[in-house]
Amino acid sequence: MLMFCNLLTGMFTVFAIVMLHRQILQEERYLTTAFGEEYRAYQRRVFRYLGRRA
Repeated sequence: MLMFCNLLTGMFTVFAIVMLHRQILQEERYLTTAFGEEYRAYQRRVFRYLGRRA
């Protein structure tokens, strides 16, 4: 039973990460359309997931 719970938790975690990544990509497409070059300049300065570039 414990092994099944760990497997189920792992599968849910992978699913959640994939869905979050897809949502982020969709939002980036929208923001690029809405703000154009200003948003692309922002993307060059900031990492997608782990904060600011040095």
